[in-house]
Amino acid sequence: MKRYQKTQAKNVRKDTKNGRFEAYKTINGKRYSEYFKHISEAKAWVKQFHPAFSPQKKDQTHPDETFEAKYKLYRNRVNPRLALSTQDRKDYNISIFMPFLSVLSVDSITPKLISDTLEELKKTANESRYSFKDQLKELKAFYNWLIDHDETDLAKNPVRKYHLDDAFVKEKPLKKKYLEPDELARFFENVQEGVYKDIAYFQLLTASRIQEVAGLQKSDIDLNKNQIEIKHVVMWGKNKRFLGLKNTTKNGKSKLVLIGDIRLKSILKDNLNKGNSPYLFTINDEHLSYRSIQYEYNKALKKAGVQVDASTHFLRTTMAKMTNNTLGSIDAVQVVLGHDDIKMSRHYAGLNQNLQLKAQLNAAKSLMESVQE
Repeated sequence: MKRYQKTQAKNVRKDTKNGRFEAYKTINGKRYSEYFKHISEAKAWVKQFHPAFSPQKKDQTHPDETFEAKYKLYRNRVNPRLALSTQDRKDYNISIFMPFLSVLSVDSITPKLISDTLEELKKTANESRYSFKDQLKELKAFYNWLIDHDETDLAKNPVRKYHLDDAFVKEKPLKKKYLEPDELARFFENVQEGVYKDIAYFQLLTASRIQEVAGLQKSDIDLNKNQIEIKHVVMWGKNKRFLGLKNTTKNGKSKLVLIGDIRLKSILKDNLNKGNSPYLFTINDEHLSYRSIQYEYNKALKKAGVQVDASTHFLRTTMAKMTNNTLGSIDAVQVVLGHDDIKMSRHYAGLNQNLQLKAQLNAAKSLMESVQE
C-alpha cells in the first residue's frame, strides 16, 4: 500500500501511516509542506501560505502595530463620516489582504511583499475576477492615512504604480451597455406586470440609478407641480444587503425631474396610494431588494432574447443613448443623467427642465412605437 493517497484537493495528500493530511507548495523552485489533522486546514494552508509571510514575525510584532490593529484604528477614525455602503466596500477591499498581512507589522510590509500577495490572490481568484485594482487602491489609501497621521515609520507608501500590473488577472470582456429600440420594446413586453414594470419604466424615463429608484420617497413626488425631486438613495452593501437610506445621491446633488408622460404620472399616482410605507415602490409594503430587481430584469432580458450587461444600469444608459440620438445634444444627455443640482436647474429658467422633459416624451413615444410595431 502506498504511503500517500491523493485527495480531491489540489496539493493535498493523505499520509496513510498517521492519517494526517500533507499540504505542499513549490515556490521559486523550493518545496514547502505542512501536516494537518483536517483536510480543510490543509486546503486553507495551500491557499494562503507564502514564505514571505513568516509566522515567526507574529511574535516579534506588538499587537497594536499589526496590519489588522492599524486598520481597526483607521476605520474607527475615518468610517464615522462615511456612508454605510462606502464603509462596507472599504472593509471588503481590505479583507482580501487580511489572511496574508493581518499579523505583520505595518512597517514590515514592503512593495515586494505586496507583489507576492497579489500573485497569491490571483492563483485562487474566481472566474468573475478581472483584477484586484480596487483592493489595491484601498490599500494605498490606508497607507497614505497612516503616513499622514504618523501611525507608521514608513516615509513612502509601499503600494507602487507597478502594482497595478501585478493586480491584473484577466482582460475584461466588452459588454453591451444599452438596448436598441426593438430590444427595449421586447424587454418591456417580458417584464413582470405590476411593481417591477413600474420600476423599469420609471428608471428609463428618469434615467435614474436603481439606488435612486429604490430610495424614492412618496414625499419626493409633487403631482400638483408635476415634478419629482430625486434625492434619496438606498444603500446596499457588497453582498447587496440593505444597509439604510442616504439623503443625497451619488454626486451629492438633487435632481429635479418634470413629469410630462401620461403613463409615468399614472404610475406615480397609483404607487402613491399603495400601502403605508414612505417608499414609493415597495414589495409587500417593504423596501426593494436589489437581488429581486436584478432577478426580474435578467429574467425579462432572457425571455426577450436580449444580450446586455447583466446589471440594473442598462436602462439609465439606454435613456442616455436615446436622448443623444433624438436630440443630438450632449447638454441634454448631461441634464437627463442629472449632472446639475436642483438649484442650477432653477437658475437656468427652465432650459434644462425643458430638455429633460423633451427627452422623456421622446423616449416614451419611441418605446410606444416600438411596442406597436
